[in-house]
Amino acid sequence: VYYIEITAPPSPQSVKVGEEAEFEIIARGNPSILNYQWKKGNIEVGNNSSTYTISKADIRDNGIGISCIVSNGKAEPVTSNSVKLSVEDKLPVIIGHPNNKSIEDGKSVTFSVEANGTNLQYQWQRNGYNINNNNARSKDYTFTVSSDNDGKIYRCVVSNSAATKESNVATL
Repeated sequence: VYYIEITAPPSPQSVKVGEEAEFEIIARGNPSILNYQWKKGNIEVGNNSSTYTISKADIRDNGIGISCIVSNGKAEPVTSNSVKLSVEDKLPVIIGHPNNKSIEDGKSVTFSVEANGTNLQYQWQRNGYNINNNNARSKDYTFTVSSDNDGKIYRCVVSNSAATKESNVATL
């Protein structure tokens, strides 16, 4: 009698962006020489192996289903249940904070922040309130100084889907 039986299906995986995700299936059959075809979503991936490895997970892979079709050329192929790959952003970590500045009115000033993480978004604030212009949504915030800016406190909020971090404040 020809048959295929999945004895240990693949397990869901949860990794951070850039990390490796490995899926494994254990099956047996008659004949015992088995072929494996992995699927990521509806796309055939991997090679003829009982394991499938994504070497560097991408945030676009978050939530995708991974399954495996096992065949042996005689019995009806068997498809595993689809399991979910969860990919999370790496936490933002601020490694360089803005510095206090003393600049004359009418001159340009730039506050900067440096951060590590994935898919980072930046929002500069003045005195605790978001600055609502596109110039305030990058790691560097440049503007022309006026007397309205004297003594104001600036900081940057760095965020992604994993967390939100605030820089130290800097005074102009």
